[in-house]
Amino acid sequence: MLRTIQIVALLQGIFLIFILIKGKARYRPMTFWLFLATIIAVLLFLIGDDENNLFLDDVDLFLLDSSLFVTFFFLFFRYLRSGKGSFQKMDYLFFLPNVVYLIVEISELITEEENWLLQVVELAVEFTFLVYLLYIIYYSIQNKPRGWMLYFAIPMATLLGLSYFNDILGLLGADEIVVSSSDDFSSYLLVVIAFLFYFITFSLINHPKNILPNAKINSYKRSNLNPEIISHCKYALIKIRA
Repeated sequence: MLRTIQIVALLQGIFLIFILIKGKARYRPMTFWLFLATIIAVLLFLIGDDENNLFLDDVDLFLLDSSLFVTFFFLFFRYLRSGKGSFQKMDYLFFLPNVVYLIVEISELITEEENWLLQVVELAVEFTFLVYLLYIIYYSIQNKPRGWMLYFAIPMATLLGLSYFNDILGLLGADEIVVSSSDDFSSYLLVVIAFLFYFITFSLINHPKNILPNAKINSYKRSNLNPEIISHCKYALIKIRA
């Protein structure tokens, strides 16, 4: 059943990318590319998640985890709010937690043993991704037209929060909460993603402005008017009125 949901979500995601690319001329470039990157990162997670890898069994593709699309989603939301037209160099720093997380995962794979310090660093980095989602939730609640993001951010933050709480319990040697075990987390998240893809695809077809802001179109961009002609027309109009 879960694999069926993965395949359905994957097909929905591919169709969504097709819809996005087909209509990319109508959207603002910066938010369009960040949103597209978010969808692609989600698809990579659907295909290569450690717990529910679609094509390979027992293969650790830790690069294709949920943290990547959380960061892209966070940046998409930031640029949606700010309306900036170009990517700011300082915003590359928001990918720093992803880099640290990747280094920690590689280190754990090489050592093949649990390291308390690495686990603490990993937990701190994971908490950063939760902060990204909480940021989206906080400002989405204040901005009702972008409330559709809450359908994804709230379930995602809840699942991540429970998963990270389990990690803390594990470090302390306490029993974990069964509902948010690693397998359950991935399964619930796949269901959320499948629903989100369906919702976004439906909205893009029927109400595209609710998902992505339209590009600003300059009606006079290709006009042949120049200062000399404008001045001449202005003089002629004044002469007619006189």
